[in-house]
Amino acid sequence: MHANSWLDPNVISSYNGLIVSINELIHDPIDAFTRLIFHIKQAGLEIEVEYDDIEEYCIKNKLETPNPKISNKEKKLIISNLDSKILKELDYEI
Repeated sequence: MHANSWLDPNVISSYNGLIVSINELIHDPIDAFTRLIFHIKQAGLEIEVEYDDIEEYCIKNKLETPNPKISNKEKKLIISNLDSKILKELDYEI
């Protein structure tokens, strides 16, 4: 998994990266997409920030959070194969 390198502060700084967590996209998508667009603008892409379009997009494309039924055994298996630091950094819980 390459997420460790993506989350490295030096890599983020060098490549002018931005981390958007799944929780941001689910719970506050308008702010997340607005922040993303401003980040892209700051990188030099000349685009307009159309708040109405962002809101309309978020309403039409609402992210649902599926709650799959997994056993404790399956959960432990998944967690043992993922880096807990990455899960914490991305504010993701299994």
